[in-house]
Amino acid sequence: MEKRILILTDFVGCGNVAMATSRAVLTRLGHGVCCLPTALISNTWNLGSCAQLDTTGYLKAALENWDKLDFRFDGVLLGYIADENQAAFLAEQCESWHRAGVPIFLDPIFADNGKLYRGITQERLDFLKNLLRQVDFVLPNLTEAQFLTGEADPCRALRGLTKLGAKAAAITGVPLGEENAVLLALGAETETLPYTPIPGNFSGAGDAFTALFTGGILSGKSPRESAQTAIRTTKQWIQQSQTNPSAIIGLPVERYFG
Repeated sequence: MEKRILILTDFVGCGNVAMATSRAVLTRLGHGVCCLPTALISNTWNLGSCAQLDTTGYLKAALENWDKLDFRFDGVLLGYIADENQAAFLAEQCESWHRAGVPIFLDPIFADNGKLYRGITQERLDFLKNLLRQVDFVLPNLTEAQFLTGEADPCRALRGLTKLGAKAAAITGVPLGEENAVLLALGAETETLPYTPIPGNFSGAGDAFTALFTGGILSGKSPRESAQTAIRTTKQWIQQSQTNPSAIIGLPVERYFG
């Protein structure tokens, strides 16, 4: 059954990442999608410099207009947040959606490979921690989970996310011997979903996983099934991108749907 999903994340002009990826995946999974960019960014960060435009004023105007038009959503996917002013506004919106019973999926997008992204402040981290009380599913990578919980051990970080208030959590990119794993928590229950990683850094892979997982949940699949499908499909897309020079700016997922 088709669901209407609101995507709130950055739109990258030159890049198969972020909103472009989320919209493509969720649409192809059969859902209706409404998109509001939290920022306009000229290109992917891995190319070096980029231009960026804060869209907080537009977000406020668009959501106010949609309220007048009586737009209703079956789910909200929240990703990149531009700054603290925007974070405060989105906190109010998330509280309203949460009260209305709208499931919120959060991909926090603020760190990777053991380091915070440029411009991330302690205030932003505190906001994200507080936001977890309103979140149904939080999907950080391992670095983000460690910063949010203060726990270095992945299993303790997983439990820490639900202690902060998230109903469920999935941590991606967790080393597990020669493999990697997604750690999944639903309340007190936890599960480890291993997979063989493909060496390298792949822009847009996390966005693809999050969208696939979100689409699966809103289609009625279990968290375990949604995560397994997201792992398998994202890995297939990474493999298909190996010979594509444009993959430096993300996974062209539209080409990979059968």
